[in-house]
Amino acid sequence: MTSGGGRFDFDDGGTYCGGWEDGKAHGNGVCTGPKGQGEYAGAWQYGFEVSGIYTWPSGNAYKGQWFQGKRHGLGSENKGRWVYRGEWTQGFKGRYGVRASTTSGARYEGTWTTGLQDGYGCESYADGGTVDNPSDHLPRGSAQSNIIPESFALLLPSVFEERGQRGETETTVMTEGGQIGESWRTEANGYVLL
Repeated sequence: MTSGGGRFDFDDGGTYCGGWEDGKAHGNGVCTGPKGQGEYAGAWQYGFEVSGIYTWPSGNAYKGQWFQGKRHGLGSENKGRWVYRGEWTQGFKGRYGVRASTTSGARYEGTWTTGLQDGYGCESYADGGTVDNPSDHLPRGSAQSNIIPESFALLLPSVFEERGQRGETETTVMTEGGQIGESWRTEANGYVLL
């Protein structure tokens, strides 16, 4: 199948059902992994995921933007009892985001580098304790500084989510000066509209 749409069954048991262009997944479609395990549903551009939801066999899920096969842009990840919402860079949690426990008050909000907490932020623990600017170079509970330089604070985006009556979510990222950096809408059925 070169262009149009339809279903393709892979030798490993995975399937793709959706649009095609030049022999590659293009437009909207759903792809399951080997033996039907794992699923990506969303937008495709010439064989690569663009925006949608990937659900792993374990039940973990990522909903957001992609670039050349990697999570990149804005998105949220549900992994066990943890939820991360924020920016992604080349497959890693990157620049700025919030990671929070769904079962306790544990939470980190701040900057990230290659998937790790790094730089400015605030970490809250299940017992109610907090640490501003936790560092991987200091013992847990220590802090480098309690002040985020004003010049840097202006660069940190704010992420706002608003849930509609039908289960849809409107996500907006505000950058310095209150400008809208990016915005997307996630329908109750999981489709992401940019």
